Amino acid sequence: MLIIPRLSTFIEASSVESRTDAVLFQTSLETLLSPEFPTVGIQIRIGDLFMKEDSSVDTNDPSLIERFGGFFTCVEDLSASNPETIVFLMADSLRIRKIALNRWYSGSVNHTHIQLLTSTTQVKHITYSKDIYIGFRDGLLDMFLYSLCDQHILTRDSGFVRVPAFD
Repeated sequence: MLIIPRLSTFIEASSVESRTDAVLFQTSLETLLSPEFPTVGIQIRIGDLFMKEDSSVDTNDPSLIERFGGFFTCVEDLSASNPETIVFLMADSLRIRKIALNRWYSGSVNHTHIQLLTSTTQVKHITYSKDIYIGFRDGLLDMFLYSLCDQHILTRDSGFVRVPAFD
């Protein structure tokens, strides 16, 4: 028998596990549910090996910017006609999330109208987590938030995001 907890159960569990993650989820949920602003969800899947990467990496890594810069350019093009675009970014790579934060918050690109919602902590994948429930829960919460976005930009070869994008 499969038992699926209510969303509130996942939120409560997040707040017990990590106050930062719970606040981010709550803020993201409230922001994405706001009908005032257009929302774009981005999912960038690099691979499982990047889930355990060093978090002190360079946020100007030219190889990653060259490889995945099209995702950011696409968002910037989509948001050109919408002055207050909200972007929810899911990525298995902390480096990618830091590159996005650097790009849109440091002023390295003049797109200050983009509000980025993304985690600044390592992904807790079920394969690498001591408690697989945490990885499962966080994956479901990310999928739920992604499903709330008006538009979706996703990695072509990733199955993880297809359910919330097309549901």
